Parts: sequence; structure tokens; C-alpha cells
Amino acid sequence: MTFDEMLVRVDESFKLEVHIDTDEGNAVDLKPDTPCELVK
Repeated sequence: MTFDEMLVRVDESFKLEVHIDTDEGNAVDLKPDTPCELVK
């Protein structure tokens, strides 16, 4: 699953991380141990 066109807040001091809401996680059967890749 790829999430496209996401709203992103950007600042030099921010870490590269993501929070996926419950609705989106459930829609793709995301589990706590599901491997994911965050692409900058």
C-alpha cells in the first residue's frame, strides 16, 4: 500500500517520522509488527 498526496508539515528541525491514524491502518490491515518504509 502506498499513501500518496499526504499533507506534510516541513521544518529543518523536524524528525522524519509518521503517524498513521486507526482508520488508515485498519484499511490496509496494518499491525504493530508490519514492516513499513517511510520515503523522504
